[in-house]
Amino acid sequence: MSLMLARVRPGAAAEGWLDARLAELRGGDPLTPATIVVPSNYAGLNQRRRLAVNAYANVRTAVMARLAELAGAPELAAGGRLPLSRVIEEAAIRRAVREVGGLGPQTDHRAVVTTLKSLFRELADRRPLAAELDELAGRGGLAEVALKAHASYRAILARENLYERADLCAAGAARLRAGRAADLLRELGPILLFLPARLTVPELDLLQAFGEVTAVDGALPWLEDSEADAQPARWAEALGRRWDQLPTLGEKTRPRQTVLVAPDAGEEVRAAVRAVLGGLEAGVPLHRTALAYRSSEPYKKLVRETLEAAGLPWVGLEGRPISESFAGRGLLGLLQLQSQRFSRNAVLNWLSSLPHGGGPSLAQWDRISRDAGVVRSVQQWRGRLDLKLIEDRRKLDELQQQDDDTTEAWRRRLGHEIDDTEQIQGRIEEMNRLTRPPDDAKSWAALAAWAKKLRTQLVKVHNSWPEEQVEASHLVDEVLDSLAAAPEDEGVSVERFVETLEDALGARRRPEGRLGQGVVTGPISALAGMKLDQVFLLGMTERAYPAAPPADPILAWESGQDPLSRVARRLQEERLAFLGTLAGSGGATFCYPRHDADQRPAYPSRWLLDVVTELEGRRVGPVEMSELAAGPERPWLRTLVSAAAALAGPTDPINVAERQVAEAWQIHERSGDLLASALAGRDDLPLGRGLRSGAARASGRFTEFDGNVAAVAPLVSRLSSGLNRLHPISASGIEQWAGCPFRYFLNHILEVEPTRRPEDEEAWSISPIDRGKLVHAILQEFLSTLNASGRPGPAEAYTQADREVLADIARQKFQELEERGQTGYRLAWLNEQSAIQLDLQTVLSKDEEFRREHGLTPAFFEQRFGFEEAEGDGWAAAEIELEDGTAVRLRGYIDRVDLGDAAAYITDYKTGVAGSPKEFADDPVVAGTKVQLAVYSKAVRQQLAKTGQVTAAYWYISPKGRFMRIEVADAEAGDQRLAGVVGVVNQGILAGAFPQVPGEDEGWSPTRRPGWSNCRFCDYHRICPTGRDLIRERKRDEPGANLHQGLLLEPPG
Repeated sequence: MSLMLARVRPGAAAEGWLDARLAELRGGDPLTPATIVVPSNYAGLNQRRRLAVNAYANVRTAVMARLAELAGAPELAAGGRLPLSRVIEEAAIRRAVREVGGLGPQTDHRAVVTTLKSLFRELADRRPLAAELDELAGRGGLAEVALKAHASYRAILARENLYERADLCAAGAARLRAGRAADLLRELGPILLFLPARLTVPELDLLQAFGEVTAVDGALPWLEDSEADAQPARWAEALGRRWDQLPTLGEKTRPRQTVLVAPDAGEEVRAAVRAVLGGLEAGVPLHRTALAYRSSEPYKKLVRETLEAAGLPWVGLEGRPISESFAGRGLLGLLQLQSQRFSRNAVLNWLSSLPHGGGPSLAQWDRISRDAGVVRSVQQWRGRLDLKLIEDRRKLDELQQQDDDTTEAWRRRLGHEIDDTEQIQGRIEEMNRLTRPPDDAKSWAALAAWAKKLRTQLVKVHNSWPEEQVEASHLVDEVLDSLAAAPEDEGVSVERFVETLEDALGARRRPEGRLGQGVVTGPISALAGMKLDQVFLLGMTERAYPAAPPADPILAWESGQDPLSRVARRLQEERLAFLGTLAGSGGATFCYPRHDADQRPAYPSRWLLDVVTELEGRRVGPVEMSELAAGPERPWLRTLVSAAAALAGPTDPINVAERQVAEAWQIHERSGDLLASALAGRDDLPLGRGLRSGAARASGRFTEFDGNVAAVAPLVSRLSSGLNRLHPISASGIEQWAGCPFRYFLNHILEVEPTRRPEDEEAWSISPIDRGKLVHAILQEFLSTLNASGRPGPAEAYTQADREVLADIARQKFQELEERGQTGYRLAWLNEQSAIQLDLQTVLSKDEEFRREHGLTPAFFEQRFGFEEAEGDGWAAAEIELEDGTAVRLRGYIDRVDLGDAAAYITDYKTGVAGSPKEFADDPVVAGTKVQLAVYSKAVRQQLAKTGQVTAAYWYISPKGRFMRIEVADAEAGDQRLAGVVGVVNQGILAGAFPQVPGEDEGWSPTRRPGWSNCRFCDYHRICPTGRDLIRERKRDEPGANLHQGLLLEPPG
């Protein structure tokens, strides 16, 4: 028989060669079998679709691996040999490494196995001589260990009767040469090798063997480029032919070439898709258009999302790993929960990987776990959800006691939340139980059985799943079955099992789309053997075309030596794929982003510079390329400086939204009055609202976008009733409006709840707020305990036993706080506990002195007022009558009230830095921002009418506050200022006036928040405009906005 080779230009010439050789080899008989060996299954499908136009039969397409399987598998099976699966391959590598030693604890490391697997496959594909292997081993170090492991690995395969890919080729060649393949040869017919992209030494030997017994014709890709032709020339020589003596077919032609320069990868892909739409209008079919890239990141996801946004069908040549399916993601997520300590993020990620299957929604899981403060560990899920349930049930009991229409919605919501919390808690317990492997699960079979049971119980196939997801679920089960069939290995750990399963699921892929029914997308190497009308080559940046070879820890090419010629061969393969794709396309667009994903400058590929040099007619370097301007003299160049510029001129919008943006930009360029356009007048689009808000904020008027809701104030009960409400208002509410009315509006009127993720609040140490609450709770319980026995008296000192009781209470509170996860890291928390204990003992000493000096006895602690009037231990609300006769009721908690001879002393504990006594001397309520003491004083005088002088003070009970007290003793002045401030707040709410008041600019903020005093710790600072201080200055005297200035003792003139 014969083996004939030709040098053929990819594209039309190659397809012409294929048609002619098929016709000749089949001798005009349409039923004569023939086999086309293609570079990929997609290339084979592409050729079958093309051949089907003229009707064909009995022509099969197969990749080289399939041909080797057909030829060699029966021979190997007859000898009792079994195929080498991925699991068995990795197990054999680990066993070989253990046999030779030399890697210590890294023996089973995933990276070691991956690196050696790549090397062993390379050696099998190259089939080096024994002398070459000895030379490699002689390099010492890792190379010596690796080559010894390779010899051991080959011995293991032989002992276990296992075969790998190269063995299929060798067995097939032996079978052909021994004359035992007559049936196969009749079935295959003549063989046509069509534009191979890669051929190994065993595969070349198999082709040689086929050529000895049947007709084999080969079309080797011919690009007339030394790098691109190096590999085909080597194949020809291996098959006994001289490259330069092979006949040639096809002329070197240059496809239509254009260059697209975009600001970043996102805009690059969008511009390419717009060009695809333009081509579609010009008659270029989608299935003959390709978006190709060298690097999957970021292009794989970007291309797919952009095509979806444009409503264009697409075909992914890479396929979708079943690890990304519902079943694959769900199972892997479950198996990793224990190693990730059931972190909140891990649990939520697992839930989001699956369609909602009943029970609490993902949003409920997120909110409930967030409110409970869960960060990680089953203990936290259990304990903190328990604490949340206790608190929620307590709240529900209180609301049920009130049993009125105003609490019905809250009662119903709390009831649902309690049910959801119980379900979440039960689900976590179930997942924790099921994701713990049996103690005796140390083999592949046992672990695979456990994982399969886990999948069937917690990742159940639902009848609402799409068909492709159901199929993927079956493939996941097949992978688990293959793992179960793996031979026994030494103590397979769960971690190793999960790693192997993850690799196996990632390697098993399902088709994405149907070839011929959409835009082709994938790596440029996958386009081999395909003829296309238009190709977009994305990401033409330095180190992408060509890509730098990965580091090799065993045979380092960086040293200048490359014994296996891997670097040169890699470059040759990439060059072959690049030029082969261009030769097989009618037009090519080379796309280059100026910046990478991190907005760092990116530089053009040298292959792109070669193209630009040819188009420009002179040598162009990276700097010169950045200076090239598109224009009539360069019709091949299109440069986009920004996303707006991309839509400024004639273009094909990706979708309706982009069309609207382009239209808005054109209106802006023509007339500048976008607000008057029809687009801005549409209620279903946000454009008009956004423009009006910007114009309103830039004006001198106090508008709805600045916090003026006067137009709706009479219609909203929370505004129209002012502070004269059903339930009393707290002092902090007054202070919030006085600080920034807009913050009050968001918090108290709209009730916008800030989203706080417990992971973000997990700090090194306890937060100042939690520390303050802790100290308050300790002192309250301690003093209440003593007060129950009538202690301490005015001159009574605390005993050593009292101090030990205080320390015990503190330790108990420390434990409770730890259970809620609010203490930070252990080391810092231990230090903080010691500091708090010292502070508490100092407080007792200072308290003794103070009581002795003023003759006071502690009487009330955490005294509430305004919550349940005249019921239990609660006091009636503090009432203030405003100038217009409106009665405003106030509520709150007083930390401590001491009584003496016709006197009362109110203490409000503070654990931070002490304020300035001067600000209280000037104004007892500090322009409404500190009304607590005045409100508490009012409540005490109303409740304890016979009390004479009432003094209120902030007591700073920490070293930072120097344990000092700041007193406000003038109750009459405090009452007057309090009534005035409350009147202004009431007037502002009635008027619907909630201006944004950022406060003083305090400069740089260590929290990376705005530097204005009212914004530093505001939960809503991201909602307000960046120039809020300028807006406030411009509008502060406007009606409504000027009400806030009435809080000052001396308003600015």
